Amino acid sequence: ALAKVGTVTGSGLDIAIDFDITVANQGTLDSGDYTVVDIVPEGLAVDTGSISDSGVYDGTAGTITWSLAGLAPSDTVTVSWSATVSDFTLRPFRNFAEITADGATDYGPDFTDIDSTPDGDNTNDGDYDTPGVDNETITDAGFGEDPEDDADIADVTVELTYDLALAKAPSDTTINPDGTVTFSITVENQGDVSSGDY
Repeated sequence: ALAKVGTVTGSGLDIAIDFDITVANQGTLDSGDYTVVDIVPEGLAVDTGSISDSGVYDGTAGTITWSLAGLAPSDTVTVSWSATVSDFTLRPFRNFAEITADGATDYGPDFTDIDSTPDGDNTNDGDYDTPGVDNETITDAGFGEDPEDDADIADVTVELTYDLALAKAPSDTTINPDGTVTFSITVENQGDVSSGDY
């Protein structure tokens, strides 16, 4: 079973996102070898140094792959990685992770996981917009509306604030008929992103 969560830290253009993928052995047998693949959403830049447990990032395919083994019954393992945002126009970000291969056939050629089918297709694991399909924790995996407990998503919403403010003030509020007054216009960026051209 698998569950995934994403956590946003920082603000504005300095936002970072940390992803944690937890795998649990809900069976009564050792897992054998298994593979977890994370599909990196477009618009995120992977911090390759943050990838735990010898995960391998393929920049061309846009995936991170972990080759894991030996998860005992009732045990869990968590792998993780972090990213920054390279294109804010593509938010919100939906990140998929799935067990794409497992060691069930170690116990016989026709032996399979009892409630999920490992594969590389992230479209056949349920409608994640249906409440209860997205696992908030590993204990949710395989229960309620979750039809396949070997895959999960993390939806990450990045909030940005664009706010330009303007104030105008005269050098004097009272002047003679032949006097002059100077107006000062001040613009302040009260948001958390660059103004761009204005």
